[in-house]
Amino acid sequence: MVGLRDIVITGIGCVTPLGIGRQAFHQALLAEQCAIRQRISLNDSERTTYYTASIEGFDGKQYVTPRKALKVMGREVQIAYSAAHLAWQDAGLTDVSPAPDRIGAVYGTEIIPGDLMEVLPCVQACSTMGELDFGTWGKVFHKHIIPLWMLKYLPNMPACHVGIAVDARGPNNSIALEEASGLLALGEAADIIRRDV
Repeated sequence: MVGLRDIVITGIGCVTPLGIGRQAFHQALLAEQCAIRQRISLNDSERTTYYTASIEGFDGKQYVTPRKALKVMGREVQIAYSAAHLAWQDAGLTDVSPAPDRIGAVYGTEIIPGDLMEVLPCVQACSTMGELDFGTWGKVFHKHIIPLWMLKYLPNMPACHVGIAVDARGPNNSIALEEASGLLALGEAADIIRRDV
């Protein structure tokens, strides 16, 4: 059995509002940069100004392979995949072929929101005079939404895409418990290594 002290993190992949890549993220932290920016300011002074921590300059085409996988990846899935891709590179594994049965993917995730613009044509087709007719949704959905639409937003898809890309035939798991997901995924990965599965 592998001891806990024998488990190390060999690569870090950062796709964050503070920067993309370990170096950019590290430099932003050292410079004490803040990722929170004003996003929307409403003219009505009694209303709230909205702030976000958006990831600027991200393009999944730079990281996702094969590129055709992009059509079944929502932006959040692309970001998660890209972080794993960068971690793989950072670990120096791009020119190495580890045994597929010894590679796994464990992801901390949460519910992935769909893109409202993708369902807008269906909503418009079900609406009359500004009222949505839920009775027609099932009749028009298939005409306006691609059959693989749901795959773009399932929370287990980042681990799935990473597993396929690196031929990981070992344990593949997704943990969806909000803020605790990342830490729990790290613990699960360490336990898998300790068990020498």
